[in-house]
Parts: sequence; C-alpha cells; structure tokens
Amino acid sequence: MSYRVQSLPDVRATCRTVPGLTRDQLELCYRASDVTAAAIEGLELGVRECQYQFQWHRWNCSSLSTKSRNPHTSSMLKRGKSGRNMRPPPNEPIIAA
Repeated sequence: MSYRVQSLPDVRATCRTVPGLTRDQLELCYRASDVTAAAIEGLELGVRECQYQFQWHRWNCSSLSTKSRNPHTSSMLKRGKSGRNMRPPPNEPIIAA
C-alpha cells in the first residue's frame, strides 16, 4: 500500500484551516511544509488503522472522529487538562482491562 504526501499548496491551505495553532506553530507549519504533510498523513493513517483494529470493540476510536471529519480537532488529541486526567494518580495501581 502506498500513500502520497499532499502537494505543498494543499499543505499551506491545511495550515490555515487547522484550528488552534499559535502564530509560531503556523509559521513552523509553513516553513516545514514537507514535515507538516507527513505528520498530517500519519495522523489520518493512525486514525484509520485505529478504527480498523478496534472495529468490533466497545471503544472503536470514535472519539478520534469529529463532526467535521477532521481528526486534527479531536479532543483526544489536544493537550491540556483533559489529557492530564487520563492517567491514574501515582499511588493508584493500574488496572488492566
């Protein structure tokens, strides 16, 4: 299976449409458009693979999807308070499912 990286004009348009980027992140997105294209492609591939691997499980990666079908805006992929609460406190044992 072969994947094609987006052309540079498409990446530049994507840089403008990804919500929540700071000015520095936007500048980096433009400067390293080849890296940006690979990262976006990897993110999309990861979401598709997650959905395939877990398609018959209770959690099937649906939380990685958004109404806009843009995985870049998923709350699961955002850094912040919600991400910090996903780990158990240091003194609590990790319970395997």
